[in-house]
Amino acid sequence: MKKFTKLEKTILYIEDDKNTQDEVLLFLQRLSDNVIVGDNGQEGLELFNNNNIDLVITDIKMPIMDGLEMSKCIRSLNKDIPIIILSAFNESELLLEALNNGINGYLFKPVNLKEMKKTIFKHVGDEEENYLSQILNKEFDIIGVNENWLNILGYTKDEVLGKSFIDFIDEKFVDTVKNELKKFNIISEIDNIHLQLICKDGLRKEFMLHGDIVSSDNVEYTIKCELQSMHQILSSKQNIIKLLQHEKYLKNLIYSHANIGKSATSSEKISCFLNEITEQFINIANYDWAVVSSINKRDKLKVLAYSHNIDYSVEDKKERIKPFKEKDSVSYEVIVNNALYVVDNIDNLENECLKDRLKSDDIHSIVGIPIRLEKDGISNNASLTLMMRKSHVFTKEELELFHSIGDTISLGVQSIKSKIEKEELLKELHIRATSDFLTKCINRQEAIRILNKEISRVRRYNEKLSIIFIDIDFFKVINDKYGHQTGDQVLISFSEKIQENLRESDILCRWGGEEFVLILPEMNLESTIQLTKKLQEKLKSICFKDIKITASFGLTEYKKSDSWESLVGRADKLMYESKVNGRNRYTIG
Repeated sequence: MKKFTKLEKTILYIEDDKNTQDEVLLFLQRLSDNVIVGDNGQEGLELFNNNNIDLVITDIKMPIMDGLEMSKCIRSLNKDIPIIILSAFNESELLLEALNNGINGYLFKPVNLKEMKKTIFKHVGDEEENYLSQILNKEFDIIGVNENWLNILGYTKDEVLGKSFIDFIDEKFVDTVKNELKKFNIISEIDNIHLQLICKDGLRKEFMLHGDIVSSDNVEYTIKCELQSMHQILSSKQNIIKLLQHEKYLKNLIYSHANIGKSATSSEKISCFLNEITEQFINIANYDWAVVSSINKRDKLKVLAYSHNIDYSVEDKKERIKPFKEKDSVSYEVIVNNALYVVDNIDNLENECLKDRLKSDDIHSIVGIPIRLEKDGISNNASLTLMMRKSHVFTKEELELFHSIGDTISLGVQSIKSKIEKEELLKELHIRATSDFLTKCINRQEAIRILNKEISRVRRYNEKLSIIFIDIDFFKVINDKYGHQTGDQVLISFSEKIQENLRESDILCRWGGEEFVLILPEMNLESTIQLTKKLQEKLKSICFKDIKITASFGLTEYKKSDSWESLVGRADKLMYESKVNGRNRYTIG
């Protein structure tokens, strides 16, 4: 077995996170005996200036001076020093900027130490493995090349040495390279010049040229140039762009997840909540279809909500939604198995019928997310099906997020259900507290509250308010002769008949026993008289046994400085006058 030999290189390592620093530093010290460590970019720059550094490894985000700024400063001092960036996944935009500023490599956190070793040796290991190198004299003739130069371009040393370097460059790039090489007399360096070299078999290969002047005893100017594969540089940028796109997608997915939580707290109906969910995945996460389905009691699929970004006609839309209602659908599979269902590529589906239907919509990737629900202790599960019109490899991060999304939707539905049940309970309790249990009219306590409110409004806006005090005639006789059960039926029928002939704003109250108070906002005394006559006429239709139901009325209008007591008291006295004067009549006052 080949014995491992440590690098004879000095490595500068800058990291502010102590846990990461301890782990990576221990690893670096196994590779080299010369590792210098710092906690921020400013300290790193000072260490670089005071030491002969061969390789820089740095985090991006750090206090005082970040790794990106430090790298720019180091590049201004030494353009050839290899720099490796350590980046968190959500720092891809900074990483792309770093790549454009000439970093040599990047590693994502948490650091894969195996990948780190590979990256380090790539940049400070055997240079012959990484570059095509040649030494040119001042006339640009080749006086030395490395083995990589010969192997990649296919020449022998005899075919290369003594020849002009220009002869190996594609003619489209000759003038540019000549001009840059001539600048050596002035700037003593060359950097990132695009060119194509001609292989022995005539093929052209893309490279980036960079180098500097190296002094020599034998030649006035010796130029050492290195040719680095452009494919490697472009590939790195493409990888970053892909990472940025994937990160943007993941951020949108996380944002959609957060909005689902918000919708759960703000939605008053489950249907609205589910519609908002599907719209989130279409508008934010850029899916092409989002469908929420459940199975009904007859074991049939029911679509609860859906959204899409495909322009369909109304009829075509109905046809497109049909597959989501069938037992061979992804939705059914997810609900029955109560498990995540993932298809990266629709060609992998075994169900040919389903595959054909989805392909007709150009759907290529699917994920089905189980939504676990319970109603009265019985499982009543649902699913969220998301589809893309492109092939998409779902990552581990996505799958974990989908599980969380399913749980959040489940909790959201249960939360809204609980909220609705609580509101219904509160509504029922309020009705019980403010209503008469028999007639369902408001009770005296609620009537007093409403009268106080109406009196305040009348005083503020100088509007009208009238009330009618009503007492059923001969009610005691009905109770004595036919019993309280019949009496209750009379009270119910009486209140229903009155309410049938009121405006929406009018309020009937059972004041006590057979007495009722009718509150009439924005009604003057003249209109109150007309209403009373109408009610008297309508009451004639109520008849129990051999007794016709009539009532005595006391009508009054709000007067300045009236309280609810004085207003109701006056109406009560007027009603009593109607009783004394023969019943089945009204008295005004």
